[in-house]
Amino acid sequence: MKVLSLGGAGAVCQHATRDLAEFSDFDDTVIADYSVAAAETLAGELGDRRLKVLKVAAEDKDDSEPFHSSDSEESLERDDQ
Repeated sequence: MKVLSLGGAGAVCQHATRDLAEFSDFDDTVIADYSVAAAETLAGELGDRRLKVLKVAAEDKDDSEPFHSSDSEESLERDDQ
């Protein structure tokens, strides 16, 4: 199973991302943040190979397009089963 930590490198959400890295058994955790540098720094500090970084500007619909692809929908459907 995969999890998306939206704003995951921010002042508040980075604590949740740290908990996910330390305590979860998810296959992948995506740190989705506008600041790629902050997300990469956090991923480096945590040193967990399951962490991925994705640049996302939540207020920009065009920037969130990967979350609306048919591939993402199929993945969500598979995960729900």
